[in-house]
Amino acid sequence: MSARKTCWSEIKHVVEKANPQFYTLIEEIKPGDNLPLYLAEYSYGQFFSDNKNYYFPDKNGISTESHGGRNPLTMVLKNTLELYCETTSNVFSWMIFTPGDLLPITYWTDIVSPYLVNPGSVFLSTAGSRNAFLLNLHSHNEAYRKLGKRYAIPDDINPENAFDHYKIFKLIAEKEKSPWRTEILCFSEKWFSNIINKKSWAPLKMYFYEEAAALTACLRNAPFLNFAMHDIRNIRNLKHKEYSEEIIKQILFAALGAMPAFVPAHNEEALPLDLLANTFNHEYSIQNTPIIFHAQKKINVEDTVYLSISQNNAITCDLKTFRPLMYLIEIKDHIQEYLHGFRTHILTKNTVYGEMQKRLSLDYFSEKGNAQRNILKAVHLSSDSRIKKICREYTAKPAQTFPERAPFFKAFVGINFK
Repeated sequence: MSARKTCWSEIKHVVEKANPQFYTLIEEIKPGDNLPLYLAEYSYGQFFSDNKNYYFPDKNGISTESHGGRNPLTMVLKNTLELYCETTSNVFSWMIFTPGDLLPITYWTDIVSPYLVNPGSVFLSTAGSRNAFLLNLHSHNEAYRKLGKRYAIPDDINPENAFDHYKIFKLIAEKEKSPWRTEILCFSEKWFSNIINKKSWAPLKMYFYEEAAALTACLRNAPFLNFAMHDIRNIRNLKHKEYSEEIIKQILFAALGAMPAFVPAHNEEALPLDLLANTFNHEYSIQNTPIIFHAQKKINVEDTVYLSISQNNAITCDLKTFRPLMYLIEIKDHIQEYLHGFRTHILTKNTVYGEMQKRLSLDYFSEKGNAQRNILKAVHLSSDSRIKKICREYTAKPAQTFPERAPFFKAFVGINFK
């Protein structure tokens, strides 16, 4: 962890590369170099903020500061920062910040409200991906005990719990002194005060309002989707479980980039992939190629993201005694009914949901597949170009295979929206 003080004239060309629009707005304001900026680096898994403070490196180590329930104005310059909420049973990703992204962003949608409705203090943020897991790390076997001894992994970290894999990754990165860093630019409170209060800075304030409105549009308008789905369910007499309906909504939000889903880690943006993959090859002696999945929002139209029915952490209702494959079949059978209904329903026909039947492409997978239901075997995922890249780079011996029996693969959906 490190930091250094800088100023706009020194750092502006880095900002221009990361976020050209933001750079142009600041250049028009012409801020003086008396407004401090701080360039900081965080190693993988280090907290940027928790539910009380944000953590900033200084000459004395790490300082903790409270900013009234919000993070300081910050831009990510390199790698990622994950904002998430952690409960006793779940860790669910809320936002993934990539280079050029600014936070806090939802703060700007609440600042004009007469009521505080955003519980900002419940969120935590870490450098790199918090919601990341190795597909075939799911048992207390001899290989894991060997890994645990090598990296002093505490007994209360459970490899069978995908939420704990991040803790294992973090311990490995620390032990091996990984150079992986998330780089951020922190704006001092003087910047924040000027944006809020100075008339000449109003275009910058409007930029934040517009970004916040765009980022939260799907979730803010979710009641219209809920009403439409309720109506379509009654009109078409659809019978399905609550869990299935929640997964269908997740699929829609993930397709639009409003909610994180999962992708195979094929570069260093979310975590120190090279270090972790090689470590698991050498220290864990696994029989499968080390493939790590992590949370990510859909960014490009070419991206396919994945949601698991059996390993899902963003659902408030529980998966009942019902095989994941049966849920998958139920979802597959009913989602087309909803997509068809969206085309004509008054609440969705003029929205992006009315276009989804033509633009949304879904593939359904399970461990063993089901040819009669057009459900592919999990091993078909090995054709994903990102996984091909991983297999080329990290298959250490010919005997290693695709981890088709991973819990994530019991039943899952591939989502592409163009």
